[in-house]
Amino acid sequence: MFNTYNPQSKNFFFLCMYTSKLLIPCCIVLAVFFFASCHKHTKGVESPTLIVHSPIPDSIYNASDSLLIAWSASDDVDLHEAIVELSDEGGNIVFADYPYVHGKQTFSYNKKIKIAVVAKQSFGIRIRVEDHDGGSAEVLSVFFME
Repeated sequence: MFNTYNPQSKNFFFLCMYTSKLLIPCCIVLAVFFFASCHKHTKGVESPTLIVHSPIPDSIYNASDSLLIAWSASDDVDLHEAIVELSDEGGNIVFADYPYVHGKQTFSYNKKIKIAVVAKQSFGIRIRVEDHDGGSAEVLSVFFME
């Protein structure tokens, strides 16, 4: 059917016409997804609220235990993004997560993780949430594992 490339062929002409008919709708669909990915949001008055349930600051956890990271966040309009980072004494990030909170007014996070610990060591945890107005809430705390 289309064995050779021949621009003067009648089949080549119809193939180009068919392809151009598909190209325009595909471009329109991509444009809609691009512009709708982060729509306009209602302006909020307050920054997000962030409550960390676990780990408890300055607590000591056993190295053999799983560590529960639990927190909740809310905003008067909606949240935009969140980050959870856990780092060791040297500042190396040993765990990072970016939960999907976009467009949600409230969000709860519960995750158990296992950390390799050879001696008593301190860890820092950073949890940050942002809303669409640029408001943010952040909690930094330290806990120990032995």
